[in-house]
Amino acid sequence: TLPSGPPFDPATAEFTFTIAANDYQRDLLLPGLAAILREQAPGIHLQVIPSGIPNADLLRKEACDLVISPFAPEATDIMQRGLMRDFEYVPLPFQYNPFTLLMLWHRRHQTDPAHRWVRNQVNSVAATMNGLNN
Repeated sequence: TLPSGPPFDPATAEFTFTIAANDYQRDLLLPGLAAILREQAPGIHLQVIPSGIPNADLLRKEACDLVISPFAPEATDIMQRGLMRDFEYVPLPFQYNPFTLLMLWHRRHQTDPAHRWVRNQVNSVAATMNGLNN
């Protein structure tokens, strides 16, 4: 059996969580996440770095904890979850291919309770944005 530590409590947790995202993803999702962290987890500090076109090494080498991007690296050790589709509901006067915004993380964090909690908050913010956009 796996050793069990104390249950994760966001209210008392203290760590820095690094997210790689470009301007669009940062401006779209991170203000909502920052508000949740301020209210529910004041000891979790958010650091944002630019992601460019992400590659698996960003996550493998722990340059960041999470990547938000429409591009998923071709790698079996990188987990992903779709957050939202962009502009699929708005008619635009030019050719535009909608894309899915993804949340990416390394599989070593798949069952980590703190990491899972932050991922759930990102997903919650995206779900709220999806609700506002539909």
